[in-house]
Amino acid sequence: MLKGLVTLIVFWFAFVGYTQTPTVSSLKLQGNERTKSSFIEKIIKLERGAVLDSSKIEEDMYRLKRLPSISHAYYQVFPSTIENQYDVVYGIEENFTLIPFASIFTSNDDEFAFRLGLQEFNVLGRNITLGGFYQRDIFDSFGAHVRAPNIFGRKWGLALSYQDLTTEEPVFWIMAAQIIATIMNPLKHWFSFNLALKIDLNLASTFSQRIISFYPGIWTPMYLWHFA
Repeated sequence: MLKGLVTLIVFWFAFVGYTQTPTVSSLKLQGNERTKSSFIEKIIKLERGAVLDSSKIEEDMYRLKRLPSISHAYYQVFPSTIENQYDVVYGIEENFTLIPFASIFTSNDDEFAFRLGLQEFNVLGRNITLGGFYQRDIFDSFGAHVRAPNIFGRKWGLALSYQDLTTEEPVFWIMAAQIIATIMNPLKHWFSFNLALKIDLNLASTFSQRIISFYPGIWTPMYLWHFA
């Protein structure tokens, strides 16, 4: 009898404690005119019906402020009409995300050289970066890239780039650049740090073909195949 009474009392306090746990009644986003709400909801951790956790809210704020399309993020918590439930508001202040860039310099022949480019950091309202450039440095060069770090969720993304670069460089500089690239390329793709300072393994590979011509005079093409 006494054992059953103790069990009933413990169950009662556990039930009361559970029902008094503050929960999220609603989660509203405001201020995101160009960023899709569905994208923000995919990368944040706080959810409707979950326990109101201040650590998750702070982590969400930190994550949102790191996005190039967002300049500032804040939150507000209001008591709901239901006891022990709260309405949470995430406020977003957005950046201007269409950024042109230009650089002017001189070539090895002291000729006028330049690079012009344009980047959009919030394509489709999903934090996708799309950009390209044109360069005139004796020869014509161009490149394009797309980067979607959260296309598959908070932890998985995708990045692609293409460059067609043609420049005239001193032979010793080409040799030094090749040596540095040979040393660094196998290392730079392996490790990166995520938001929680955990080490992520990046499975990536690069393939490039370099054609080096020596001139003036008779030139000899060299094909350098590089894997990383």
